[in-house]
Amino acid sequence: MAKQSPRSRKRRSPRGKRAETLRPSLIDLSHWDNVAPAPLWLRIALPVLVALCTFIVFLPAIDAGFTNWDDDKVIVDNPHIRGLNYEQLQWMFSKYKMGHYHPLTWISYAYDHAISRDRYPNLNSDAQSRYVRGLDPMVFHLTNLLIHIAAVVAFYFLARFILRLSIRTAPVGTDWAIPIAAALAALFFGCHPLRVENAVWVTERRDVLSAMFLIPCLLFYLKFILVERWDIRKIALYVVSLSLFALSLFSKAWGITLPAVLLVLDMYPLRRIGGRAGWSGRRFVPVLVEKIPFFALALIFALFARAAQANQRHTMKTLAEWGIADRIAQMFYGLFWYSYKTLVPINLTPLVPLPLNNSPFALRYVLAAIVVIAVVVALLLARKKLPGLIVLAVCYAGVLSPILGIAQSGPQLVADKYAYLGCIPWAILLGVGCVWMIRRIQNASEPEWAALRFGAVALVLFGTLGMLTWEQSKKWHNSYALWSHAVSVEPECALAQMNLGLLEKQRGNVDTAIEHYRISFALDPDNAELVVNMSLALKENLPDDASPSEYDDIIATQRKAVAMRPRMPGLYFALGSTLNDASRFDEAVLVLRKCIQLRTSAGQVSHPKYHRALGTAQMRLRKWDEAATQYEKALELETKMDAKGRGVINALDRLGRIREAQGKRKEAAAYFRRILEIKPRNGPALRWLSARGEISD
Repeated sequence: MAKQSPRSRKRRSPRGKRAETLRPSLIDLSHWDNVAPAPLWLRIALPVLVALCTFIVFLPAIDAGFTNWDDDKVIVDNPHIRGLNYEQLQWMFSKYKMGHYHPLTWISYAYDHAISRDRYPNLNSDAQSRYVRGLDPMVFHLTNLLIHIAAVVAFYFLARFILRLSIRTAPVGTDWAIPIAAALAALFFGCHPLRVENAVWVTERRDVLSAMFLIPCLLFYLKFILVERWDIRKIALYVVSLSLFALSLFSKAWGITLPAVLLVLDMYPLRRIGGRAGWSGRRFVPVLVEKIPFFALALIFALFARAAQANQRHTMKTLAEWGIADRIAQMFYGLFWYSYKTLVPINLTPLVPLPLNNSPFALRYVLAAIVVIAVVVALLLARKKLPGLIVLAVCYAGVLSPILGIAQSGPQLVADKYAYLGCIPWAILLGVGCVWMIRRIQNASEPEWAALRFGAVALVLFGTLGMLTWEQSKKWHNSYALWSHAVSVEPECALAQMNLGLLEKQRGNVDTAIEHYRISFALDPDNAELVVNMSLALKENLPDDASPSEYDDIIATQRKAVAMRPRMPGLYFALGSTLNDASRFDEAVLVLRKCIQLRTSAGQVSHPKYHRALGTAQMRLRKWDEAATQYEKALELETKMDAKGRGVINALDRLGRIREAQGKRKEAAAYFRRILEIKPRNGPALRWLSARGEISD
């Protein structure tokens, strides 16, 4: 064979090197070929054990009720989740509510309503008493928990796959380390106190439901990558992954950063681009093309999310309200806080508020920035030795990026619920550490003692996390427990003080309520809702026979609140109710009509109490037909909420009395008979019908 010249060899070697880098995949898992998998019983037992432990630590949530933090608006008073007819499905897929677009979450609530409705007749009186407007909070909480458990079990399989993919040295003999490490990582993810807000707060079902689809989406994507040839199996894996991504986005659009995360994973541990693979167009373009459907879905739902936030008044902060320096400070603080609370999960609270007079150079922001920058520098210095840490850090920051304050939405500086997906890298890191420890135990001179020490440490760690999660779940038992805890942790949270004041007023502790309102007002004097709540508490102190003039100061205060937030229907309702109490019925009619008009013009269903208040004013003015119209509307809305509830009985009673005042006794009797069909022992209906000879005593 003729010898090649040096020039020829130099010319061909780059081509040979390039050909090597253009192989379909640089992923080599051949080192696992001679490793026996863990026994089948262990592979079955571990995810079952993870699910069981997660269920146990969240048991206090099963007995919790609804809270007055959005549960009332999203679920209890929402007629659109009380069925799945065409009109309701159209609303779920076409409307925004409370700043979100999540049709699948609405559908899940509708199924819970159906279960609640079907169970009610078969329950004893104690169980029936926990129902709220025809809804069983236990059903809703149980569904939340089961969805969370499904997400945790899915994470177990994802962690097991990632650990196998990332660890480059295979064990000798049987692979015990990775399934056990994956189970510990899943327990850390699922039983951590930071998960309580997502798993227990019924309104935040959108988080766990979205994660339940998003986690297996990532798992199927990784499996898709490992199949090198485009065959039926590879296509099926891709379609399943993309479909799960779409379902996740239909549940909540917080997985919009997933396509970017996939590109990061393509660099490491998949090694498809960057590093030895390089960045040539022939390698990078196919990798990018397969992400186009993911990016397209992410863009579409990002636009939906943006529109939903814009539809919610006073949600998005302008630069004038929250400046660039404030947002940068919040970003550093968030990156620090979510990691800190993952490592030290104590003093968790439902709301850490944005400071009203914020200084971006406050000590907490400066310290957070120093820590974050120091960690970034350390990771960059160790990037060649520990590329996995770089990837975990980038994924952590990437997943959290939408809620770090760059586009600030809502009153929170940070919130427990945002750690649900963002802190998954911490669980993966724990899994890597556990693999390392288990392998050291296997190679130890006395492996039994080493395993015992490792088990004791794990038991203490996860036992502590479980107890903290159990106790944190109790904080969500009801609204009073929630806001009492929030005030104890964040006494300068104006919203927590206001909500606790509202609950104290409902309990009859008016003076205590006023004290909480005053603290809240000192923290946030521009809160119109607070001004009205304080005026309503002061109204409670008026005597039962108060003269109309004694309401003047309260009415003046409420008018100021309306001027502060002229597009808020609830403020008009409070003012209209007070005008009714002051016997200023003509004014009340005008104000309450404005209240209903604002509600309906915003594309929302009017609230029954608005129509009841307007109907009461018109009854007092002896405008019987107009009053009947309002109570018929209230009856219609109440029937959609709970066909046998107190609201329906109240509306039927008023309609009966209106028809009696009009001399329509037969129609009046029909309304009272309908009450008895719902509640046969209703005293007012029985007395009315008996007094008029409609029924025998």
